[in-house]
Amino acid sequence: MSRPPFGAKYLSLSYCQLLNQELVSSLPSLKRIHARIITHGLSTHRPLPTKLLQLAVSLSSSMHYAHQLFDTMPERDSFAWNTLIRGYADMGPCHAVPLLYKQMHCSRIPPDHYTFPFVIRSCAVISALKIGKMTHCNIIKYGFSLDPFVQTSLITMYSQNGEAVDSELVFSEMSEKNVVSWTAMISAYSQNCFYEKALVIFHEMVNSGVLPNDITLVSVLPCLHGTEHLNLGEGLHALAVKSGMVAYQATANALVAMYAKCGKLKVAKYLFDKMPVRDKVSWNTMIAMYEQNDDASEAVTLFRRMLAMKHEKRL
Repeated sequence: MSRPPFGAKYLSLSYCQLLNQELVSSLPSLKRIHARIITHGLSTHRPLPTKLLQLAVSLSSSMHYAHQLFDTMPERDSFAWNTLIRGYADMGPCHAVPLLYKQMHCSRIPPDHYTFPFVIRSCAVISALKIGKMTHCNIIKYGFSLDPFVQTSLITMYSQNGEAVDSELVFSEMSEKNVVSWTAMISAYSQNCFYEKALVIFHEMVNSGVLPNDITLVSVLPCLHGTEHLNLGEGLHALAVKSGMVAYQATANALVAMYAKCGKLKVAKYLFDKMPVRDKVSWNTMIAMYEQNDDASEAVTLFRRMLAMKHEKRL
């Protein structure tokens, strides 16, 4: 094929514009453009390899093609490594992330504050606490131990591996706390059944002027039980209604469970009946509520309703 008269440089710019204009909406269309880039001998022209890699990660639920692109890149900077690592962290398999991080290190490409949250998050998912702690050491070595995004990911990783004390240590070192970091610490205590500590952190967050979001509510509501927590639960319910967070399925489920644990069965059933959509968590919460209150008849009735909904493909 003859060389384009306007030169490779201008053709490369044309492809960059094409990839920037969000005209590529599917992986097959990206592959067609990639084939044309190869045909014109532009597969190594920067920044085309990086742009192709970004789109391959965002357009597919599999990392196979993206990894192929990565392997053919003539130069792999930290952005390229982070893009590939992020793809595996988001879509899996997460076991690949620590291996890629090790390869990145062996390639003498220094990690940055974007790299570490992906690695730590993957360690949390695969319960790789030992690797997570080694990565924490590298975080300190590279000077990112006080980065709020990195710290929040560490809090989550330690809590999901049952190390709430380590989460607390990281949280105590944070100079800047936002709703995400506060919520991560509340969730750390809640997931490890330290409910009173979770409530203390929640009150500290509110007193500091940080407003809870829907994830905060889902994290703190399971900590409420009995009549002593009913007032707080009702206050959070009012906040959820006022802010619109009650429309989120997870928030609605958490409110139903909270009222059930606080002994307000009628309120729990009222909220359940008002749900426009009920998922498995919704049904199981209500069935468990009736079982715990020795109302086997209502539990069986709800179970049959759930099976009927499943049969109708509505669940």
